[in-house]
Amino acid sequence: MSDKDIYSIFIKQSKKITVTLLKERGKMSNVKRYKAVITGRVQGVGFRIFACQKAEELGITGLVKNMADGTVYLEMQGEDSILTKFVDTLKKGNFIIKVESFNAKEISSVDEEKAFIIKY
Repeated sequence: MSDKDIYSIFIKQSKKITVTLLKERGKMSNVKRYKAVITGRVQGVGFRIFACQKAEELGITGLVKNMADGTVYLEMQGEDSILTKFVDTLKKGNFIIKVESFNAKEISSVDEEKAFIIKY
């Protein structure tokens, strides 16, 4: 089995896990949606990709977008306890990302949303 075959299997498994998590999201009783504005070193450092990867791992839906003022706008939807883990992970960032503030407000949930996307 080549590296390409192993990579292909990994991608298929990753997508299968994400789809399973998203299907389970519909069964959650405590689904919430928040919009947030994030400040700090969050543009030009891979923050949107980082957020998207973590959201997919946790089965969270929503979107993330760079704003002209240097902040990042984010909407996230999922079970409250999972959203808390997601926010904690984003606040920690990594060796490049440095979140200074994460201001979130609850908004109406979006039915039938199936993924977490990067908006341009």
